[in-house]
Formats: sequence, structure tokens, C-alpha cells
Amino acid sequence: MVFQNKYTNPAKLEDFINSCVNRMQNMLSLDRSLQQHHGDSPTIWIPPTDGITKINVDITFRNPETAVGIGYILRDSAGNFISAGTKSANAGTSEQVECWGIHAAIQEGIRCNLKHVQIESDSKAAVDYLQGKPTNLFWSSSFILDEAKVLSSFFGSVSFSFCCRTGNNIAHNLASEADLSSSVAHIYNRPPF
Repeated sequence: MVFQNKYTNPAKLEDFINSCVNRMQNMLSLDRSLQQHHGDSPTIWIPPTDGITKINVDITFRNPETAVGIGYILRDSAGNFISAGTKSANAGTSEQVECWGIHAAIQEGIRCNLKHVQIESDSKAAVDYLQGKPTNLFWSSSFILDEAKVLSSFFGSVSFSFCCRTGNNIAHNLASEADLSSSVAHIYNRPPF
């Protein structure tokens, strides 16, 4: 009545709402069953432009009392493997671990003597901070990222970008495989299984 200046029968309106809700529930259950059948959603990795190496980085975080995993993978614009690595660490929050992950990825890029780099993370707050956008990071996370910025000056050029979890799946899998009982970083010179 308010929006269309028409009287709507409450029973018809109730039927319409119920059919919409049922249709949405059916779509959600179909989506869940497809995900269970096919596993995780497909990885969508977008290659960087020619001459740039992309470093994808991600972490696993269970709670502040246990070690966390960091994983990263370096690939060129054709998608060719350059290097990958895992590392375990300790941190109080998942935000801090995301920042340490970016820090570790930059260190690996320096070790590989890269010149033009794009670092991709699924931590929107960390990427926004590195891009100079306003964020609400803890001071300890900002400190880690400030150090990462200084390290990134070793590259000829560097950019930071956000990607959704599906585009960061390989880095996430590497982080999940990090040996949480060891503080020694593992570097892969060939693609890990």
C-alpha cells in the first residue's frame, strides 16, 4: 500500500514471500552440495603483466597459543613456478600473522633477486595499509608492515593487491602444510606436490 498505492492480500503476500525464501534455500543447498561434491571452489589465479613476478601469500591461524603457518608462491606472468616456501611463527592475532606472511614473502622475493614484483594477499586491511589507504590495524601490525615497506625498496617496483581466498588457494595450502613444530623455513626450488 505504501509503495504502490495498492492493497495486497496478506495471504498472497505471505505465499509470495514463502516461495522466494524456499527458492533461495534450494539454491543454497544446491551450492553446498556442489561444493561438497567438487571440494573447495576452483582456484582463480590471475597472472601479472609481462615482466612482473607475482607472489601470493597466505597464512593459517588457529589460536594465539599455537604456532601458525605461512605459505607463499612466486610465479611469473606465464604462470611458471619460480619458488615457494613455508614458515611457522607465533603471533597473537591472525592480523599479525597476515603481516608476517607478507614480510616473509618480500624476504623471499629479495632472496630470489626479483626486480618487479606484485604481492597478493587475501588480507584486505594489510593490503590497504601498504597501498596507503586508511585502515584500522593494530600498532604491532602496522610496525610489521612498515618494516615490509622498507624491505620492498630493494625491488625496482612493487605493488600490493588484494585477492579473494579462491585466488590464493595454493598459498593457503602451503601455509596449511607448514611444519608447525619447526621454526626453520622451508624453501621449494621445484613445485611441491
